[in-house]
Amino acid sequence: MKRKILKASAVGISVGAPFIATLTQFPLWIERSSEATVSGLVVLFAILSAIPLFKSLKNFFKTPSAPLLWGAVLCLLYALRAILDEMIIISFVGLVSNCAGWVMYKVAGDEKTEAAK
Repeated sequence: MKRKILKASAVGISVGAPFIATLTQFPLWIERSSEATVSGLVVLFAILSAIPLFKSLKNFFKTPSAPLLWGAVLCLLYALRAILDEMIIISFVGLVSNCAGWVMYKVAGDEKTEAAK
């Protein structure tokens, strides 16, 4: 039970922190005339934030975190920082939270390894 809680917490941290950073850096709704539309950047970064969740569902016994992806995105956006300051913040939060999620997931251990003991 403790292992499942740690793994669920790891996925929650890996997905939640970048998603919240995205919502704080970009408005969810953009006013265009009288209609409100969802910002394309919010959708893009919400999908990027959910990558660990997708990986978790696909490879249930492997770590769902994607620190290398967030590190690469952070480096790319840092190079373009004059126009992408908000995206740098999101990528940094994603990198840090995914590293924390990866550590928590590894601490929880693998059920196959535990069963072999």
